[in-house]
Amino acid sequence: MPASWIEFLSLHAGSAHWFIFFGLLLAGCNIPISIDVLVIIAALFSAKFIPEHTTLLYCFILSGCLLSAWISYILGRTIGIKLARMKWFRIILSEQKVEKLRSFYKKYGVWAFVVGRFIPFGVRNCLFLSSGLSKMPFLRFAWQDFLACFIWVTTSFFF
Repeated sequence: MPASWIEFLSLHAGSAHWFIFFGLLLAGCNIPISIDVLVIIAALFSAKFIPEHTTLLYCFILSGCLLSAWISYILGRTIGIKLARMKWFRIILSEQKVEKLRSFYKKYGVWAFVVGRFIPFGVRNCLFLSSGLSKMPFLRFAWQDFLACFIWVTTSFFF
């Protein structure tokens, strides 16, 4: 890493939690930002530049990841209904497939979210979008995702 990048990062390290938090929210809006990379960057900041803000960074990452999932869920719940009216979308995701998703979430419950949280590159967002699309009750979604998110963020950030 060039010295100028290190200087830049160290000068702005105090605001890192805000930048990472908003990056996580953008990822929830299906903007291609890697949540995994943001967590790794936060862990590096915590270890190298601002070890005194480790708890702050962790709390911002946890809350940002949860809100990001909620955004994806709401998008699936609201926009999914509009997409279902389009012929090409009905071909890709028929009512039978949506019913299969519902039964999958019923069968595996929180484990679907725990495993899904550890799969990178968009699979995680598809899990949240499809939860909304299949009309999973929000409180059940939020509770199951909270447990999965807590496990994933703690593991990814500290190990």
